[in-house]
Amino acid sequence: MDVLKDIGGQIRSDLFLESAGFQEEREHGGDLPVREYEKNGLHVTEVCVKTAEQGARLNRVRGRYITIFSEELKENDGGIHQAAVNETAVWLRKLLPEKIKTVFVAGLGNSEASPDALGPDAVNHVAVNRHVRSEENQDMRSEENQDIPGEENHDVRSEENPQKGLSVCAMIPGVMAKTGMETANILTGVIEKIKPDALVVVDALAARSVTRLGTTIQITDAGIFPGSGVGNHRREISRSVLGIPVIAIGIPMVVEAAAIIYETIDAIRSALQQENMEQDAGFLKQLSREEQYDLFRELLEKKARPLYVTVKDVDEIEKRLAFTLSEALNRAFSGMNSDPQT
Repeated sequence: MDVLKDIGGQIRSDLFLESAGFQEEREHGGDLPVREYEKNGLHVTEVCVKTAEQGARLNRVRGRYITIFSEELKENDGGIHQAAVNETAVWLRKLLPEKIKTVFVAGLGNSEASPDALGPDAVNHVAVNRHVRSEENQDMRSEENQDIPGEENHDVRSEENPQKGLSVCAMIPGVMAKTGMETANILTGVIEKIKPDALVVVDALAARSVTRLGTTIQITDAGIFPGSGVGNHRREISRSVLGIPVIAIGIPMVVEAAAIIYETIDAIRSALQQENMEQDAGFLKQLSREEQYDLFRELLEKKARPLYVTVKDVDEIEKRLAFTLSEALNRAFSGMNSDPQT
């Protein structure tokens, strides 16, 4: 689970659009560059955090945050999933470095827990080819050192088609409870060995609204903080830590129980206000929104540990969305040329 750091009474969420800082920016007309558009049934929002001052104000790392939303994404609708594949692939190409040859994909999360299996399941469908490329290059170098009868200065490469697409490698690093190691440390070791040009991490996210579950794809070049969406902070995975560009892509699969209660009470309060029945809201109207959320969380944690809720058909939704993301990754990588000269 990626995401927003929990500050004070702020509701935890991995989604940039759900962060308190962004909501305040929109309400007060801040200077944050925001672009929105509709395309093939998808609502797409791009937000750029350009300065350190903006980042501090929003409690976010500088970078681009793209959100692709459709309520139909959680349904078995081939048309909307194909649209999501195309749009996600387009943004991945934009965020990846221009002169890139090798990309490393990591599927974060626990493959044995459906709400957290999005990363591993997506990576299982990624078309890896780095091992094939390495073998081809070795064969070509071997042939270059051989004399070809009847032809002088024959260049084997001149008869080969230029290699289109990227060299792709991938792994599922697992979770600390199983490996005993920080995911960031595992990725660091692999990166030092294979030296990829960029890292793409896929992870399940936590949302603050149930309407976001299985309906929202977030892509960012700002990296991630695994586990922070559920209060389980792990070492940051970002360019500043790993030394290469990091693109994070994820979909919310869980929401905190306290957030559901808060969202329900907030909807009831809004309905009462519309009906001029605000007095029926009782003592809650005396509390700020942050105080209400703190109250709900405290009451729940007295009965049990912090609860995170998902939808009943999460298995089906997760498998379908994992395949959607893998198709987007494959399309993005195959659509990029590994030869910067072409």
